[in-house]
Amino acid sequence: MTTTFHLMRRYVVRPIAALVGRLDVTGRTNLPDQGGYVVACNHMGWVDPLWLGLAVDSDRVHYMAKRELFSPAPLGVLMRQCHVFPVDRQRPGPDTIKTAVRLLGAGQVVLVFPGGTRTAEAASFKRGAATIAAMAGVPVVPAQYSGPTTIKPAHLLKRPTVRIAFGAPILPDRRSGDDTRARIQAVTDRLEQSVAELAGV
Repeated sequence: MTTTFHLMRRYVVRPIAALVGRLDVTGRTNLPDQGGYVVACNHMGWVDPLWLGLAVDSDRVHYMAKRELFSPAPLGVLMRQCHVFPVDRQRPGPDTIKTAVRLLGAGQVVLVFPGGTRTAEAASFKRGAATIAAMAGVPVVPAQYSGPTTIKPAHLLKRPTVRIAFGAPILPDRRSGDDTRARIQAVTDRLEQSVAELAGV
């Protein structure tokens, strides 16, 4: 089935990306062939999600984006058709988590930036990616982005290299109990460490 997302990815995002950069992907075999999974990546600029989606290379990819980007309404409709769903970054509510868990349960892929805000520096990961993966019972794949933080006219000539590395999947423990928070934090710490290690790949 041809969707708006498929058409945008194939005829808009991919051609533009090819003009302004060169994508170098390592560790793609770490992405599960079937079933839903979370990809947790560092966040440097507004172009990261576009390149990360191309690196995963699947029509199953879904993105989180701050809710302010969904106004005016026609833009919000287009974003939802392009597999983007809103999140309140200041106060992420249960609806956002439910949406992500539902998508994962349906075999989709959800891209998450656990560091939250865009920064070229290392940012401490929040527990959202590990929490969502644990609730859905799916693995979370660490990813490391290295490349431009935006698109500039000069990139048409220089075509800088964008490097994305995927690490081995981590499967969170779904058991409930008093230590649930600690186990989620442990997965988050493993993710953060893995992403940092991938920077040297």
